Amino acid sequence: MTAEIAILNRQAIALAADSAVTINFPDGQKIYNSVNKLFMLSKYAPVGVMIYGVADLTGVPWETIIKSFRRDLGDERLPHLKEYAIRLIEYINGHKLMFSDQNQERQLISSVFGQFIDMLRHIDERIEKAIPPGGSIDRNRVRSIVTSSIKDTHSKWTRADQLPGAPANHAERIVARWRAQIDKAIDYAFEKLPISATSRKRLIDIASLVFTANLFPENVSGVVVAGFGEEDYMPGVVAYDMEGILLNFVKVRQNDHKSTVISGTDAAAIIPFAQGEMVCQFMEGVDPGLRHMLQHFLEDFVGGLTDNLVRITNAKNRREVRLRGQVKQAEGGLTEKFFKILSAYSFDNHVVSIRKSCDRACQQSA
Repeated sequence: MTAEIAILNRQAIALAADSAVTINFPDGQKIYNSVNKLFMLSKYAPVGVMIYGVADLTGVPWETIIKSFRRDLGDERLPHLKEYAIRLIEYINGHKLMFSDQNQERQLISSVFGQFIDMLRHIDERIEKAIPPGGSIDRNRVRSIVTSSIKDTHSKWTRADQLPGAPANHAERIVARWRAQIDKAIDYAFEKLPISATSRKRLIDIASLVFTANLFPENVSGVVVAGFGEEDYMPGVVAYDMEGILLNFVKVRQNDHKSTVISGTDAAAIIPFAQGEMVCQFMEGVDPGLRHMLQHFLEDFVGGLTDNLVRITNAKNRREVRLRGQVKQAEGGLTEKFFKILSAYSFDNHVVSIRKSCDRACQQSA
């Protein structure tokens, strides 16, 4: 479990991270407790960087990337915080020697195979549902399910927005460079399933779009750049998700939910990264898991109450339908209203007070 946090007020920003990393091996997982996730992005400016999620980018450790960038940046100071993040991305894109052809090929296979595994999981679920109790399913039905699932996934990727800055011919170049590897990945992943020529073409299209469409898997590198630019009078945080790099283009998007700049109206902020359950519990006074459980419990409670009323009144047919409709009408969004009140109470009595404490600490130190 990785826990990281950024705490900001008008004068300063503090970053904190644990030192644990989990590495998956064929025979199980191993946890190391001596990993550095916090680095200086510049030796001459108050700008730091924090890493979470995948500890490398296309096979190159983030510590190596950041140290190399820091040497290249030297004593140059940039006007605004975000320019440091943009410069880092440009440095990664332009560094042809750091990311070897072999590592880029592995990145492609890993990213493409991840999408294929998701499709296979969905196909298996649909096939299991289609098998009647004690029966079997014929090959034509399986072929139909496979074709439909691949078509749905293909539609998702072709309709997705293109990544900003992606080269216009990036997808075509990926296929031209690694067509043989893509075909092998398709054969390996779908070896026991009937794949038509049309479905194969769609799978190749998906592989080409993995690094051009604005869709990201869960296992990405989180990169948090924090501090002050030369013309920034208050600190900020800019967060990015990065999956990897192919043909000198890094797949990256800004995480707007985790990016913020302190202003005159926002005196302080506390931002969790990675697994933020404990931070949310501290900030809101309610464990997110408990909130989720309460929501399901209340929904089940209303459904169970309806079933009990139907049983007690022996309502059947039209009377049962009318009774269920009346209960639903009486509920009238009360569950939703309950959670709105709970969220408002958490914000007013916990989040606001913590932010005010950060602001008072800032004023007392001034």
